[in-house]
Amino acid sequence: MPERLVIDPSAPSGAQLAPAARRLREGGLIAGPTQTFYALMALTDQPRALEKIIALKGAPARRDKPLLIMLDRPDRVALYARGAPAAAAALMARFWPGPLTLLFPGREDL
Repeated sequence: MPERLVIDPSAPSGAQLAPAARRLREGGLIAGPTQTFYALMALTDQPRALEKIIALKGAPARRDKPLLIMLDRPDRVALYARGAPAAAAALMARFWPGPLTLLFPGREDL
């Protein structure tokens, strides 16, 4: 059942975020803003949730239309990307977290 959470973006609290975090851990989806766009969100370790996003988008899973994976820390890039250039490390160190989007090819085993 959809639930609307109102979160103060200038001072989000753990109590405000807890229901969304619980929904993600249970394999659910949330919709919300990032620093640069709005997104449907799921945890990458929840395959059924990822399948739900693909179904909601109305498109079959295809290698040429991958899902976007947003990362919270530069050290997580190697878990999902291959071939990240060395110059990206300096950009991530300076601008992450923040409104900088870097695109990397996904690992073959994703």
